[in-house]
Amino acid sequence: MYICMYPQCIYVFYGTDNSNSSTILLYKLGRQHSNRQKRLLSHLLNRCLWPAITIILFFFLFLVSFFLSLFFAHWFSTFLDFFYGFNTLVSIFYSILFLFS
Repeated sequence: MYICMYPQCIYVFYGTDNSNSSTILLYKLGRQHSNRQKRLLSHLLNRCLWPAITIILFFFLFLVSFFLSLFFAHWFSTFLDFFYGFNTLVSIFYSILFLFS
């Protein structure tokens, strides 16, 4: 539920209906709005609020994916460091074994 201040009125957005348009069920102090006010608020939603909400959601999705990729890159580099270190130890062991054989 959104509460939006519009010229001298408080509009409460209860959500959209099941159609593809952004027809909003609007009430002002228990009284239904006129069609002109509904069209105006639907226009406000279509032109201002939904694009802003979409941009904010995509930004947060980008942040989450970015930090997850950093986490997995750190984990993978740690794994590679361990693997290369293990290979180095094995090669040292085999070189020592070769020297004493």
